[in-house]
Amino acid sequence: MTTVQTLVLWLLAAVFIVAGVAHFTFLRRDFARIVPPILPYKDAIVLFTGLLEILGGVGLLLPQTTRWAGIAFILYLIAVFPANIYGARHRIPIRGYPHPSVAVRLPFQIILIVLLWWVSQTPL
Repeated sequence: MTTVQTLVLWLLAAVFIVAGVAHFTFLRRDFARIVPPILPYKDAIVLFTGLLEILGGVGLLLPQTTRWAGIAFILYLIAVFPANIYGARHRIPIRGYPHPSVAVRLPFQIILIVLLWWVSQTPL
């Protein structure tokens, strides 16, 4: 793994851990509002996904789990994308700011997926 990959790995881990903590704190209600109405127990989903983000972020940093954490995050990003579509289509604000449009969010998700693959599937 190159130095740049290591830096990106640590940055991604930090982003996911901070986002996970936000699920339990200041963004909890905002995240619950973008959970599509077809899903029950919105608050539980937000807390569960926050826990997944924290554990996955730590998992990225542990050499013995980096590969699996990367794969899990790629699947996770695909799984939560419908919530982002719902939030964008219904213009649900996050911290008072408009939810990013799908046209912005989809490329961002793809970049995250590519970066996760690049840093987690490269031999250590």
